[in-house]
Amino acid sequence: MVELLHNPEKMAMVKMELSRTLGGPEHTVEESDKSRLPYLQVVVKDTWRLHPSAPLLAPHRADATVNVAGYIVPGHTKVLINNWAIVRDPKVWDNPTTFLPKRFLGCNVDYMGKDFQFLPFGAGRRICPRGALDACVFVALF
Repeated sequence: MVELLHNPEKMAMVKMELSRTLGGPEHTVEESDKSRLPYLQVVVKDTWRLHPSAPLLAPHRADATVNVAGYIVPGHTKVLINNWAIVRDPKVWDNPTTFLPKRFLGCNVDYMGKDFQFLPFGAGRRICPRGALDACVFVALF
């Protein structure tokens, strides 16, 4: 919500989409409305990207010595994934520190751990089990 307060033109677009799609304030947003609110969905995704709820993902341990992108990780080493750095990587994201929801329009980046440039809920067997629920929480905000 803070990003929308700092970007009134983007807030106006969300309001316009809600009004156009739902008809007015008497209509309560429901989960079934989500597919008809594409701009709201990309606002949520870019908010998750810019402000990850878990800047460092759950620790992992290398069972054996491995080479990861040219780095040797000795066996039994605890490894932390810096999610905050991933979502701000200029090699992956244009203007990574800027709130630009439109970057997700027409983009099929998965937020449930399949695309490693965007991990709002982590990935693999340690993925946040609330991820699917949190993906629908925006409905309650509106």
